[in-house]
Amino acid sequence: MSWHTFQATLLHFRDIFTEDDAAVLQVPGEDLRRLLRTLTSSEAWNFLGAEGKEKTSPWHQDIAILEPHCIKEIEALRCQPPTFAPPRGFAQERYILHLFAGRRRQGDFQFFVDRLTDLHGPFLIQVISVDIVIDNYWGDLSREQTRQFWINAILDHQVVALLGGPPCETWSRARGKAVPQDEGSKRAGPRIVRTLEAIWGLDSLSLRELQQVTIGNILMGFQLVAMAALACTGGVAAVEHPAEPPDAEAASIWRTPIMQLLLALPECEALTLAQGLWGAQSSKPTTLGVLNAPQMKHELHRGRVTTEVPRGISIGRDASGHWATARLKEYPPGLCLSLARGILSAVAQLPTCPDFQVSQRHQNIFQHLVSTVYGDAIGPDYAG
Repeated sequence: MSWHTFQATLLHFRDIFTEDDAAVLQVPGEDLRRLLRTLTSSEAWNFLGAEGKEKTSPWHQDIAILEPHCIKEIEALRCQPPTFAPPRGFAQERYILHLFAGRRRQGDFQFFVDRLTDLHGPFLIQVISVDIVIDNYWGDLSREQTRQFWINAILDHQVVALLGGPPCETWSRARGKAVPQDEGSKRAGPRIVRTLEAIWGLDSLSLRELQQVTIGNILMGFQLVAMAALACTGGVAAVEHPAEPPDAEAASIWRTPIMQLLLALPECEALTLAQGLWGAQSSKPTTLGVLNAPQMKHELHRGRVTTEVPRGISIGRDASGHWATARLKEYPPGLCLSLARGILSAVAQLPTCPDFQVSQRHQNIFQHLVSTVYGDAIGPDYAG
């Protein structure tokens, strides 16, 4: 129920409440009306105000408090020697979350994980495709219950690793560029909706832009929380997103204090590359935030399919009328092979702990999401 509907319900009940009703309930009518008036105010509900938060840690505060705290934590990490906590281990069955996986296709990440059995070691390793185009319940990460399920699965050692690239349409460098039209003319493309100063979204946005930015923040936030959870369990992660743009005032997830804090952990590193070296149609500068995968850099280097970065530009619409950036959402097969090798090498090195087993409930859900049906079409940039 919305807050507006809740208020209206209380006020309507107050207005139709009679003295006969008061006699039946055996309460003074005026006292009940006064109580209903009080309950229509947000001040009557502590959890709606900052002063009513039960958790006082900076990690449970608004973003304006959280980000300065992250910066302080980064400085503290720089001033002390790195410490590595030994992982507690995982079960023999090892599941990798592929967040925002998109359609299944030949040459995708799961395609190579399934075939590189020599890198599985003694473990059963499977890829879970988490995307709304795969499953509109377990893949819908805009739902709080779904997000909480996956975070709990990570913290319970039911999941050992993840790979994901949060949607980048609201962060894209293609925004704010003129879009080529017929006969050489140009028109304005989608406008910029984030800047470094307003990295979580400009103050003035259209309703559609606001919805896009909000969903983008939720999905990226989930990816970072999931990565932090795997850092706590000793798991493996790789976060993919466009590399920092040359404009120092432009927004980038790599410029957020939360992302910078994760990368400051001794188990993490940032690797910047051009996807064109692995077969993408344009250069596509990309950064990977990698957790507990020390072989990833080596696997990426040896997996390049060319030494020349392509000169194509993916801006505007293609001949079919779709945005040219849509195809770049799917990693080229060469990059998927390198990512599979890097993550599998790390997952196979994780210790085993007999105390951790994948529950039957989780197995039932996971197996449903080990997708084997190939899709025909790339989904839209924004599925809201």
